Amino acid sequence: MEVKTLTDQNLDDLLSNEGVCLVDIYADWCGPCQPFAKIFEKAAEEHEGISFFKVNADENPKFREL
Repeated sequence: MEVKTLTDQNLDDLLSNEGVCLVDIYADWCGPCQPFAKIFEKAAEEHEGISFFKVNADENPKFREL
């Protein structure tokens, strides 16, 4: 399954999902975020029943409030 990009505009997609969701909140400048992204994408490929989302916290201010 692919990792979907989550934004302030499509947050409702995540909130209305009835299944299990994992969200990677990252920033482009974050050193540890870069290697974790590869792990997150690999996990998405291996777990079909889970929805994987990634969100750039710098571009989506709603997520800074979480």
